[in-house]
Amino acid sequence: MISPPSDDLWERARRFRHGQRGWSLFVLSAPLIGAAITGLATGNLNVLVGAGGAWAVIVAGTIAARRGFAAEAEGRPAPRRFRSRFAVMVGAGTALAAYLAAGSPLIVAGLFGLGAAAGVRLLYGPDPVPPAPKEPEKPLEGDAAVIAEAKARITRLEAAAAVVPQRDFAEAIARIAALGRRIVAEAEGDPNDLRRARRFLAITLEGAEGVANRYVETHRGLASPVLEQNFRTLLADLEQSFAQQLASLKESDVRALDVDIAVLQQRLREEGMVDATERTSTVQSGEKVPR
Repeated sequence: MISPPSDDLWERARRFRHGQRGWSLFVLSAPLIGAAITGLATGNLNVLVGAGGAWAVIVAGTIAARRGFAAEAEGRPAPRRFRSRFAVMVGAGTALAAYLAAGSPLIVAGLFGLGAAAGVRLLYGPDPVPPAPKEPEKPLEGDAAVIAEAKARITRLEAAAAVVPQRDFAEAIARIAALGRRIVAEAEGDPNDLRRARRFLAITLEGAEGVANRYVETHRGLASPVLEQNFRTLLADLEQSFAQQLASLKESDVRALDVDIAVLQQRLREEGMVDATERTSTVQSGEKVPR
C-alpha cells in the first residue's frame, strides 16, 4: 500500500525536527565563549578555565546527543543512555561555569548544575527502556505437541470449508472439522483417550486436512464430475469415521466409569463399610437405604 504524499511529507518533517534537537544548547552556551575570551584578555585564569571548560563540556555533550537524536529519527540504534550522559555533561558544565567563572560557592554551583541537568532531562525526556529480551519459546513435546498439531489441522480444515465453492462440500468439511474438535477435546482431557486417538489424529485427521486443501487448490481451474463424486464419497466416509472415533472415545469413558464404580464398591465391601447382602436385598425390595 502506497502512503499518501501528505503522510510522506509529515514523516520527513518529523524526522527533520527530531534530528535537529539540541541546537538550543549551542545558542544558550554561546555567552561562555565571550566570557572565556574576556578571561584570556584580562589574564583571569579562573574565568578562562571556568567559561572555556564549561562551554567545551556542554558542546561535547550536545554533539554526542545530537548524534543519538539523529539515529532515533532515522530508525537506527541510538547510543545507549545518551540522554542521561547529555544531562550529566550539561550539569557539569553549568556547575563549572558557576564555580570558576562566576565565583559562586561550591554548594551553589552544584545546585546550578543539578538544575541544568534536571532541565535537560525534562526537555528531552528519559532514555528509552530497552525491551526485555524474549526467551525463545520451547518447542512443544509429547502429548502437547500432538494436541497442538491436531488443532492446527482442524483450523486448516475450517479454512478449506470456507473457500470450497460447492455448498454441500463446504458443509461436510465443516461437520468433519466440528467432529475433529470434539475428538481433540475428549483426548485433551484424558491421557487415556489421547493414547487411543493418537493414531487417528496422526493419520486420518492429517489425511482429511491434506485432501481438503488439495481439492480446493485443484478445483479452482478444473471441472471434473468424476473428481467431485469421488470427493463427495470420501467426505461421507471421513464424516462416518470421525463420528465412530468420537463414539468410541465416549464409550471408553463409560466403560472406564463402570470399572471405577465397581472397584470402589468392592473396596467399600472389603472394608466393611457396606453390607453387600443387606444392600442387595434392600435395593430389590425398593426400600431406601438408611444413612
